[in-house]
Amino acid sequence: MSTNKSIKRKNYSLTDKVLCIALSTSLALASWGTGSITALAEELDDLVAPAEAIVQVQDEPEPTPEQTPAPEPVVETPAPEPTPESTPAPEPTPEPAAEAPLAAPAPEQPARVVTGKIAVTATISYMTASGMVTKSLGSKSIAEGGSATYAATSVVTTGQRNCTYNKAGYVFTGWQDANGNAVSFPLTLTYDQAAAMADVSDSGKATVALDLTATYDVHEPVTVTVNFNDVMQADGTTRSFTESNTLGWGSGWSFTQKKLDNKVTCRSFTHMGYTYTYTGQWVDADGNVFSGLSISHSNGSKAGTIYVSQDTTIDVYPVYEATKVAGLDYRYIDNVSTGSGSWSNAGTDGHRSDFSTMSHTFSDPSVKTPVEHYRFVEWCNLETGDTYAAGESFTYVVDATAGDQTVTIHAMWQPSVTV
Repeated sequence: MSTNKSIKRKNYSLTDKVLCIALSTSLALASWGTGSITALAEELDDLVAPAEAIVQVQDEPEPTPEQTPAPEPVVETPAPEPTPESTPAPEPTPEPAAEAPLAAPAPEQPARVVTGKIAVTATISYMTASGMVTKSLGSKSIAEGGSATYAATSVVTTGQRNCTYNKAGYVFTGWQDANGNAVSFPLTLTYDQAAAMADVSDSGKATVALDLTATYDVHEPVTVTVNFNDVMQADGTTRSFTESNTLGWGSGWSFTQKKLDNKVTCRSFTHMGYTYTYTGQWVDADGNVFSGLSISHSNGSKAGTIYVSQDTTIDVYPVYEATKVAGLDYRYIDNVSTGSGSWSNAGTDGHRSDFSTMSHTFSDPSVKTPVEHYRFVEWCNLETGDTYAAGESFTYVVDATAGDQTVTIHAMWQPSVTV
């Protein structure tokens, strides 16, 4: 028994303990009887049970040098021989970033139920010459199943009028609510419509703020430039004049006949064989004729008025009546003395100059140059038979429709003998 206790203290392994017990049993059987064997068996039970309990609760014993197994030899794998062209290692595929977890939706708040009457306040905003103004249409209360109506009051009528603000024209086109929906007066709001628009307090009180705004077509100011082109001068050259003006919506700009006439410095002149006479009329680039120039920044179709809606340049030209100058060649011929001569309205360039009348006073050619055996009698137009004595005048009145003319006057002589 002392041997078994010594085994417990040295903490032998279970296998060693079993072998020891088996050896002790063989020795005991050889020397003991049957009763001794039975007693030995009981004693062995007492011995083995505590030993097994000790093995279960104690830590695994550290192996002794004799019990530590030899490590297996490590077989080194030779590195593969490099190939002539080594394939590059594939680039590592980046791992997808982990998606952020979705936040749990906030719990929906239960809709507040409209009960009872709904208080409605209405305002309108519209443009005036002083800018945008806002007016109240008053407050109304709508009961369940009822409605409220806003009529076209005087304030609404004021908002419908066109106006000009900072030279920009505002032309009323209608009304709209805060969401841009078109509305018209009289405006009726039912209980269900008000309930859908209402703000509901915690106590269930419902209110509606009805904000209406007038809508407009906005016409910004425009700049108009007028070029007065081809205003002719007496020497045949032309000049141009330019004037500009900024027009607000609904405003106009006009040039009276007198103002247009002041642009023309030469009312009538002759150039290159023609007489030009200012008629007092003007034409634009489209050939429209007018005596006074009227420009309007508005809508309309009045004859003689030019309507503009954006920055515009207008070219106008004065109207001249061109008449070919009648040519006159006047000749007086004296075949006896030296009294011959001529006059013409043709210039050195061949063009006829303008004239209204031409006069010539005849003289007696024999006064300056006496001629023997001849006596001067008179001057005579052989075509018409008109005669002119010394001291009388020949007058030619211009007739633009007569065309070119030639007048020839002959000196008449009578043979004479001095006794």
